[in-house]
Amino acid sequence: DAARAARPSDKELFDTLWEHMQALVSVRADLPTSDMVAILGSMLRLSFSGVERGPEALNTVNLVIAFTRVQLERRTTFPDIGAASTTNQILSFLLSPLRVYQNPLQILDLKDYQRLLGSQSDYIQKSVSTAIVTAMLQRETIMSTVEQVKGVLLLCTKLIAGVSVTRPDMSSHKGSSSSSARGSSVSRTPVVDEVEIAEEQGLLARLVHQIRCEEPETQALALVAARNAFLGGRVEYTFPSIVTAAINIVHQYGETKPVASASDSQHDGAADNGEAAGESNGEEKQAEEDDDGGGAAQAKADAKAVTQIEEDIGEWRRKVQHLLRFIQMSIDKIPEEVTALRLSIMAAQAVASEQAFAGEVEIEEAAYELFVQAFTVYEERVSDSRVQYDVLMQLLGAVHTSRNFSKDNFETLAEKCVVYGKKLLKRPDQARAAYACAYLWWRGDSTTDNSDNVFEQLLRSHKIAEAVFDPAVRLQLLIELLNRAVILYERECSSVTPKYLTDMIQLIRSSLEAEDVFDDSEATKVRRLGAASNVSDSSPADPSSLWTPADESPREWIPRFFAETLEYIESGEFPGVRTNPL
Repeated sequence: DAARAARPSDKELFDTLWEHMQALVSVRADLPTSDMVAILGSMLRLSFSGVERGPEALNTVNLVIAFTRVQLERRTTFPDIGAASTTNQILSFLLSPLRVYQNPLQILDLKDYQRLLGSQSDYIQKSVSTAIVTAMLQRETIMSTVEQVKGVLLLCTKLIAGVSVTRPDMSSHKGSSSSSARGSSVSRTPVVDEVEIAEEQGLLARLVHQIRCEEPETQALALVAARNAFLGGRVEYTFPSIVTAAINIVHQYGETKPVASASDSQHDGAADNGEAAGESNGEEKQAEEDDDGGGAAQAKADAKAVTQIEEDIGEWRRKVQHLLRFIQMSIDKIPEEVTALRLSIMAAQAVASEQAFAGEVEIEEAAYELFVQAFTVYEERVSDSRVQYDVLMQLLGAVHTSRNFSKDNFETLAEKCVVYGKKLLKRPDQARAAYACAYLWWRGDSTTDNSDNVFEQLLRSHKIAEAVFDPAVRLQLLIELLNRAVILYERECSSVTPKYLTDMIQLIRSSLEAEDVFDDSEATKVRRLGAASNVSDSSPADPSSLWTPADESPREWIPRFFAETLEYIESGEFPGVRTNPL
């Protein structure tokens, strides 16, 4: 027992050993840097063994890291500071916390860790940053405060910068390496590898989605901190994730709009009923007021509650408007036009379709400006015909799902879609855009539904389809149009009548019966050429390729497409529609 009592504690043993190690490193200036870091790395791992002791162990870890930083700063002019062996030891030292801590955010508690990391070479900083971000993604670590976001991104400065770095020459293992070897490692210029940079920036983009704060206001502030950190890097990779995360906050605000409580609503209703009945029951009401002064006190409390609700709603509107400005400013920073355009459409759709924003004039105007921004970019910067068609379809879908616009604003956006559909380069694209625009005027909204406009767009699509030179593509477009008309008929659009559907069916049937309908088809010729040269039979830039089975000719799949459409009509409720030959 006496021997056990005389034995020093673990803390005393560590302190004694640490004093000797400090003296050794301070006195032995000739000690190779790699060996010095290896010794200090061993002490760091030993200090981690006392993690369960709480703050005391954290102080010990910080002590080792701070001492290591000071020693490395004193050796910045040593010839072996850039050797591969030294680099490997420093990397091992800096990655030690990741091997110990299950939660990488605990590194933020090491106050000298960032200073030590920031004093190292670009290669070391970028390697450690990549390891930290990868660990957070693999372990699904959540950042729930603004301080955590700032701290993590401060550790990722070189990774955010998106620059290529060169690993030290692995031939220089020791500080005694030849000067020529050291010179070659220093003089090498990093080669920009866009694939590698894209992968690294993709890690940062994924990291944004690990920001999950409880309150939408805190989430917005965290995204502002992330955006400010990313401004110095490759924003074309990271800002899209910032915008999509901000769009999610739009929905959160939609769910947290302040509303009057049920008791307030009931009291308001009771007050209205009391006012209506006051003329017939005036004497009874006067008697109740004479009993006590509770009525006046209740009215004062109700007025205060209403005022508070109005202030809460005003504050809520202000936060939503600030968020929308943040989204728009972030989109403006994205250099890739199509990506910025698609994000503008996503943001506008989120705001325009959120039920809580209905009747909010300022928010409606912000959503309208997002659509205007998208249309402007579409008109001025998108020149590829295939991209034009794809983006216009996305715009059409966003306008179609919007529910918060006034009639004038909605009709302005819908007419814009019609105009841009007419300007598409290829006739098949024009025909598809026309029948897609028909849906804009039949959404189940009594203020904007217009069956005449629906029929006008269907008729225009039909005329454009008839003007297509390739007979197989022409048939395909007519069958697509028939399918769209069937959907509108099911939605009780008055301009789509049984006679219209019957005439469409008979027109397609007569075209299919023509003997040479597929012989002169360009699609058939391209298919034969592709089979002979082992080349894909349909161009990826052709929207019709989305409807074309890769292993069948138009002679095979177009009749089946029509037969399946007729089968659907015959199985449903379509009175007056004739599918059999007349």
